[in-house]
Order: sequence, then C-alpha cells, then structure tokens
Amino acid sequence: MRVSRAREGLTRRYLFAIALATSVVVAACGKTGTLGPLAGVYHLTGSAQPTNLELRTDGTFTLRRDSCESTGGLECGVWRRSEITGSSQVVARDGFYWPTPDDFPSAVVRALSLRPHGGDLEIVGESEWAGSFTQRWTPGRTCGACGEHPAEHPCTDPLPACTPAR
Repeated sequence: MRVSRAREGLTRRYLFAIALATSVVVAACGKTGTLGPLAGVYHLTGSAQPTNLELRTDGTFTLRRDSCESTGGLECGVWRRSEITGSSQVVARDGFYWPTPDDFPSAVVRALSLRPHGGDLEIVGESEWAGSFTQRWTPGRTCGACGEHPAEHPCTDPLPACTPAR
C-alpha cells in the first residue's frame, strides 16, 4: 500500500506541475504579440529631409529617408517589445544606420528604444558618434518635392518594401 500511496502522491505532483505550467503558458499567450499599439507609419519631426518609419505588427520595420541630392536611405530591421519591462527596442545589428541629430545626419547606432509619447512615438538612441539622442516621430508619412521650391507634405504613398536581415 505504501508504494501505491507514494505513486499516487507523485502523480498528483506531476499533474499539479502540468496544470501550473499550462496556466502560465495560457496567461502568457494572451500577452504576446502586443506590438500593435506602436505599429504604424511615422515621420521624424523637424528633420531636414522627409524621414519616415513604418513599424509593422509582425515585428519588422522600414525606415526611409528621402533626399533631393542623393538616392536617400533605406533600412529594414526588426523591433521587439519586452513583456517584462514593457519597453520596445529596435534590434541593432552591425552597420545599422539611423537618422541622428543634424550634426550627425546619420550614424551607426548601438541601441534604440521606442515608447509612445502622447499620440507620437519617442525614440531614444545611443551612438558612438552622435552620443545619446531623443527623437519625436509624428503619425503619418511625409513626402518631399524636389525642384525650385522643395517642400515637405503629407502623403499616403506606401514605403518601399524591404526584407530585414534577421
């Protein structure tokens, strides 16, 4: 009888552990995939050139900087939201350029964090060349017009498609 009770106690422990693990997984599943609130199209407020960012709900992004003097810049990448801290980060990689303050128009960045700020997006970055910086990104895309009277205006043109290096 002792073997039977010992086995019964062990079975109950296993069942309890399985039930607990299942409830944790179910609770966590309800909290994953929460990239939605930051997802959208934004433009960099105060930028000398139209600079747009699209954050997608699948965790990818496209960054486009238009220029009348050159081909501009296009970056693709991955962004993630930490369920532990609630913050979001762009996943940096070697040679990853980001538009930085005017004294460094574009620099390799080490870290970028994203958070909502009112209806805008605030990005705090860190670069060896540009130091720490904070940017305000406003919802909506802007496009530039080159020529005699260059101007920036709201537009709905989609950002170019690109595939991030993962």
